[in-house]
Amino acid sequence: YICKYWICVCFLKKYKLFNLKMKIMKTTLLGIILLFISGISYAETIAEQIANTYVGDLYITLMGQTSDPLDNQQILIEVNKDNSNLIDLKLENFSFGDMDLGDILIEGVEVTQIDNDVRIEEKKIEGMKLPEVRSVDILVKEGTVVDNNLNILLDIKTTVPMEMTVGVRFTGVGDATNLNNPK
Repeated sequence: YICKYWICVCFLKKYKLFNLKMKIMKTTLLGIILLFISGISYAETIAEQIANTYVGDLYITLMGQTSDPLDNQQILIEVNKDNSNLIDLKLENFSFGDMDLGDILIEGVEVTQIDNDVRIEEKKIEGMKLPEVRSVDILVKEGTVVDNNLNILLDIKTTVPMEMTVGVRFTGVGDATNLNNPK
């Protein structure tokens, strides 16, 4: 009877020691996993890196003549709501001559990165409805963002009041206080 008791006591001691070792191992493993997860940093997409409000000069080319710069113009670059790897470009209150075309929004523009430079890829939108004209075709010809400086070329083709293509060139600097968090 004493032997059985002694075997039970030894078993319980080993069992408690085993449970203690398991708890220590689980706690250690959990700590390692948490340490590893906390060391992983969030990688911004290219679109998130350049999302900003850019302020600068806007040049309009019409019938081969380029205007003097319209200063303090803004282009807003936002991350596309459906795909965080794409951008949306917004040129607010666009007008030339007596024509007020309103806001021009170009959604889903692809961006690529080469070293520290971001390239805005070509994108064509057909039949965009704007005030004062039935519709326009818009072509994002090319663009770059280098060191928070945006340079972009657009063509806006309209048929009302007559068929014409308006070239738009924008050069501007991103708002350092608003970086990655436009409007």
